[in-house]
Amino acid sequence: MKNALLLPLAVLSGLSLATAQSRVDLTPFQTLIKNQGNRYTCIAYSSVAALEARYRRTGVTLDLSEEFVNYIGKLMWLHPYWSDPGIPGQYWITTSDRTENQLCATGGGGGVGHAHNFVEWMKVPVDSVMPSSPNEYALPYAWNSTWWDSQKNVNEWNLDPAHLPLAALQASSYYTATGVVDLGAAGSRNTTMIESVLRAGYEVIWDGVLKQGVGNAAGIWHSTGLTDSGGHSMLIVGYDRTNADSNQHYFIVKNSWGNTANPGGYTYIGYDFIASQGLNACYLTGAATPSAWPQLRAIGRRNISFDGHHGTLDIYHLPGSSTALWANYGTTYTDRRLGTFIDAAGNVFRVNGFISGNTVTFWFKGSNPNMRWDEQRETPTLGQMFSYSLLDDPDNTMAGVHWDNAGIIPAPPYGGYAARPLTMQGSQGFAQPVFNNAQAWAPSQWLGEWSLIYGDRMERLVIQYRDDTLIPAADRSTYAGFYCLQRNGVQWLPCVAKVDLANARQCMLTLNATLSGTDSVNTYMLSWERGVAAGSSVRNGTASGARMVRLGSHTFGSALSYGTACAGLQHSVSGTFEVGYFMTFRIDAAPASALTILSMGLSRTASGATPLPVSLAALGAPGCSVVADPLSTVALFANSAGSAQTAYVFNNPALVGVHLYTQGYAMAPAANALGLVSSNGVDVLVGGVR
Repeated sequence: MKNALLLPLAVLSGLSLATAQSRVDLTPFQTLIKNQGNRYTCIAYSSVAALEARYRRTGVTLDLSEEFVNYIGKLMWLHPYWSDPGIPGQYWITTSDRTENQLCATGGGGGVGHAHNFVEWMKVPVDSVMPSSPNEYALPYAWNSTWWDSQKNVNEWNLDPAHLPLAALQASSYYTATGVVDLGAAGSRNTTMIESVLRAGYEVIWDGVLKQGVGNAAGIWHSTGLTDSGGHSMLIVGYDRTNADSNQHYFIVKNSWGNTANPGGYTYIGYDFIASQGLNACYLTGAATPSAWPQLRAIGRRNISFDGHHGTLDIYHLPGSSTALWANYGTTYTDRRLGTFIDAAGNVFRVNGFISGNTVTFWFKGSNPNMRWDEQRETPTLGQMFSYSLLDDPDNTMAGVHWDNAGIIPAPPYGGYAARPLTMQGSQGFAQPVFNNAQAWAPSQWLGEWSLIYGDRMERLVIQYRDDTLIPAADRSTYAGFYCLQRNGVQWLPCVAKVDLANARQCMLTLNATLSGTDSVNTYMLSWERGVAAGSSVRNGTASGARMVRLGSHTFGSALSYGTACAGLQHSVSGTFEVGYFMTFRIDAAPASALTILSMGLSRTASGATPLPVSLAALGAPGCSVVADPLSTVALFANSAGSAQTAYVFNNPALVGVHLYTQGYAMAPAANALGLVSSNGVDVLVGGVR
């Protein structure tokens, strides 16, 4: 713990001034008084109130989430004892499914403990991302039921986004404290010491024992003649002993039971109450600069697919967050815990690891499912090791590689990924590739269109054809080169893929510099989930993960003009010639404000039984002809410059590979006896994936 039992010099010097200042009021620095309702969450309210007060002194008024503090405190907590026969009667972690953290619906603990959490590891988002509630959670079983002795059962509740919203794990800013000073048990009952801390400008987080009969009415709490009735935590924000009657001396307290009738809604607590009922106390020394907390994004349930296996990965702990807690119990193990892995048969394995930036490195062991919190991958037995990175996609996917148990030096890597399901029991998150699993392993299996996610980018990729000349001559004996196209937005730009000839499940991409700078991707196709590849990437010099899912074969769209126009009328099609994208159909060089007609059909050789093209000379329009089947028409009015246009998006995948033939017409009374002129035709090949 930081600064434990150490008082700053300013506070120590204030001890000699105990009688010099009879009133201190820090209420101008406080945020609004809240009501914890019927829940045992006072420890979150007292500690968060102290943190908000430190920020308010810097000119920032915040409403931070007490719900988050209570919830994450329970989630990250790890039982301080393992299966230690030297500590009889303790709750031991004897099986891999024995619960080692806490049910987040519960309350209890100490405000001093949360203050230390702020300094040691915890940060807090604003209340809006995880609003506090005065009502208890509805549980399927009582909080003390043996149902909750199962880690699987606790994870089902704790990690449910209905209770732990993703917004709370992905906030842009989190807030915390820079230091904490303990007053200890004795200090919590030493009113002179508490006064000196308040005079120095620090609110005091006070944990103590309530007395029956104290409530939320106006007046001063006293302890005389009352019996103890349970623990409570509050924030002391001032004192007043200006009255000649010492029985009227009181501390000004921000309590989480809502407003009282006292000025400002604060609670007044007598000196006798503080002196007899204190258990522990501390104060925060400063507010830290708000920052992101990227490691928190790893928390939650994900469906995991790694070569040969499906399962569930539950991450409920950030390694290192229990170190300070364990020190209080004399436990000196290294905290490497991340969570649990549950295989397809329902077997539970403890997961250890560490998080660096956006990369999660973890391991579990078939030979020792109930790994202790500190167990390494290599000792005393060897486990599978994974290196996955968090990607910026809607499923909050992690992707990367793993190594099987082939010795301390990792064996060849295999691809894998883990994505959040829509529900805690859902199978969503597993990719659904379009691929022929009977296809033999060969470089050609990479041909087709893929969705590509790496780092913070989501793109389409088409590996179009093999061309070994695209790779260096020295590589051609060991790799096959492929021409590929990378797309972000509406533009396809060339890139290069390189596939290992001896291990065709590995593909390396050198992406287009115009779109991606010097980005590269190295993935491994899953041998049992063909059409899915996962691995690593480098994005703007930063290492991350990558996942590719094959969508099918790809047809590139096009728009080619054919035929001739009469009277100069021109027709063109622009945009992206694919299903799901806008195409703009234009008619130009028509008479100003003329009525124009756009026709569209599926043939340029026949319209019904009539062969095309058909000359309109016999109708009075020499040199004009119908070159596209007018299966469908739309009327448009040209502008003053003689141009008209309309746009379409074709969303039916069945149109991929279909040719649409379009032509324009314009009313032109001065042009010929028919009063109509025709344009060239355009052959639109609709592209896309199929």
